[in-house]
Amino acid sequence: MKVKDKLQGLNKFRNHLGLQINSEGASNKINSTLLEISEMGLIRDVKLVYYNDTCCVFTNLKHGKSVFNGSILEEKRPGALVRYRDCANPLNKSNIIDTVFNTERGIDIKNIHEDIMNIVTKNTEKRKILFLVRDPLQKLLSSIVQVGFQSGYHRDEGTLFKVALNELESISPVEVKILRKLIAKGDARTMWRKNVDLDLGSPAYNSLKTYFAFLLQNYSYLLLNDPHVYTLGNTAVRVTLNQYFSPESSNVHIVNLDNHSKRTTSFLEGFYFEHNITTPFKLTKDGHYRHSTYRLKPILLDAFKEIDINKFTGYYNILSRETHSLNELRASYNHFFR
Repeated sequence: MKVKDKLQGLNKFRNHLGLQINSEGASNKINSTLLEISEMGLIRDVKLVYYNDTCCVFTNLKHGKSVFNGSILEEKRPGALVRYRDCANPLNKSNIIDTVFNTERGIDIKNIHEDIMNIVTKNTEKRKILFLVRDPLQKLLSSIVQVGFQSGYHRDEGTLFKVALNELESISPVEVKILRKLIAKGDARTMWRKNVDLDLGSPAYNSLKTYFAFLLQNYSYLLLNDPHVYTLGNTAVRVTLNQYFSPESSNVHIVNLDNHSKRTTSFLEGFYFEHNITTPFKLTKDGHYRHSTYRLKPILLDAFKEIDINKFTGYYNILSRETHSLNELRASYNHFFR
């Protein structure tokens, strides 16, 4: 059986990919699998813009998206979240993928793009503006863990994790047996926290490293076509800042989500609380809105060190571009960083 046939479940597993297709002859592919969509070359970069009455946040996939989704859909707080494609043209109305909104003041969905354009040009409501960036390596590791592991192991057959695990079983049956036992004990939000020994050399550590190495060597073509992995968040921030703002802009801040200093953490928690986005306790690393990949990322990094260097080329391309953009942001807008 071809790999493509094994992965038909991906149209449900990561069906948001089907929404990231432009209208150029592909609108009927809304439920296509990841593989079919990537073959058509229609997956593009994704940027997110959240705003409410007092603030506007420019973010990205794996840059805190779940916080804003949760604020609007679960906490029922006023605000809107807009997904745009293609960071080369930062804010184009025709590039809107979808919109999530819930507001007490009755936002007209037809005016959401106009609201955002007002914010980046005139900012008549004097909203505070926040840009979120990531450490490129930490973001990449977190993305691969989520896409290649967390998003699939507790779902039906046909997900990337289930397919890869079944393939690995014929090669490393002992490691797969250990993983299956661990999987049966919990779910994505519990089993990979403190109740599983992931220290160097532990059975869980060895099994996960074996799995991640196998995933990287055999399924990178899928990982690199997922927007959580390839999206250029720092680049999108740099392009947006350069096009719509200047170093002299007021009320503009940048936060690196991987900077865990007390100063940065306090600023971010205060910003989210002050602007009625969410409460600080939901922002902790094991909080309601986090995917809790921090214990798995060191294992994935160790797996990277053991694979053929040629398998790393696609990931290096992402890392180098994002690192360059972060350095350029520091050079031009260092005073915006908090």
